Amino acid sequence: MQMDLRWIEAFAAIVRCGGLTQAETESGQSKATLSRQLARLEEVLGAQLFTRTGRKVVLTEAGRAFYAHCDALLAEISARVESARTQVQEMNAGSAGALSVLSDTEFSTTFV
Repeated sequence: MQMDLRWIEAFAAIVRCGGLTQAETESGQSKATLSRQLARLEEVLGAQLFTRTGRKVVLTEAGRAFYAHCDALLAEISARVESARTQVQEMNAGSAGALSVLSDTEFSTTFV
């Protein structure tokens, strides 16, 4: 099974917020969706990332190690997307406006 970027984003949101309820508010996704995404990520990784106790989640050793990598990964992806967006906007912007060219009479009658 291939890893989905949304699963990593859900995991990072849960870590940053300290739990599913707060991550639900931040991400706008339901707790059930976040929980499913986390379960799929854990399945693909073959490791439990959180210890769940009642209303609290605590990172496991594997969770801490994975978060160190995924936090940097998400930051790099965000930076690259922003760079691509800027480049595309610059390409689409082009140059616009009036262009004035001053020339002598010979040039204008010969070439224009």
